[in-house]
Amino acid sequence: MKSWLLKNPQLNFAFYMTLLMGPSISGIMTLKTQNLNADFVKVWISSFLETYVIVLPTVILVSPVASRLQVYTINKINGGSSK
Repeated sequence: MKSWLLKNPQLNFAFYMTLLMGPSISGIMTLKTQNLNADFVKVWISSFLETYVIVLPTVILVSPVASRLQVYTINKINGGSSK
């Protein structure tokens, strides 16, 4: 039985995209606010986990719009239809 993640390409993309982007963004922001101290890793992981519950649903909701905008832009650049 395939998992729900493998059955839906949009969810699969969102899962991996946020899993790769989330730690890097939260790490940079944590570094900016906390500097590199003894608690950095603990604060970084905590920050990532707290924001991940917002980031994943946001990417799931926004990615179809971004995809349509991408197609629209490419078509405009190539002089084609916007559909």
